[in-house]
Amino acid sequence: MARPDLHLAPQDGAGAVSGLSTFILYLFLFVLAAVVVGLLVLVVRRWVPRVRRDEEDEPVVEIEAERSVGEWRADAEAAEAEGRWKDAVRARFRELVGRLVEQGVADPAAGRTTGELRVDVDEHLPDASAAFDRAALVFELAWYADVPCEADDLAALRSSAGEVLAAADARRRTEVPA
Repeated sequence: MARPDLHLAPQDGAGAVSGLSTFILYLFLFVLAAVVVGLLVLVVRRWVPRVRRDEEDEPVVEIEAERSVGEWRADAEAAEAEGRWKDAVRARFRELVGRLVEQGVADPAAGRTTGELRVDVDEHLPDASAAFDRAALVFELAWYADVPCEADDLAALRSSAGEVLAAADARRRTEVPA
């Protein structure tokens, strides 16, 4: 018995139909992918919360004019008189730093950290390093750690500042003018 030939040879024009069907298949897949991506975008926009920024969310930058030692001293006296110990600690520490800048102990660059100021004092006034560390610690605890301040804290800062300034004055008296 003769077997029928299962191999069918393409007839004329069958290649063109095959190419057209492949093109239609790719076009269908492209449209399907575009629809899926579009749906994903809609889902994400609809159900995923977005961070909205209001004008109120913008950071406020306050630029403070350079203040004199006398202005810091006046602020400290006013804060002390009103019992605002934390403000008084800040003002007394800034007064101390201003005096050290005036005497050439600390660098006058704005924005110096207490650590950088400690390095200045260690280098230029080593006898006062421990006293400056104590004063800086009172300031840091009040302003950076937000530890409540009392009159005793201010008294400790003032005592330490007095030691630092006495050492700075002694240094200045012993220096030979250039």
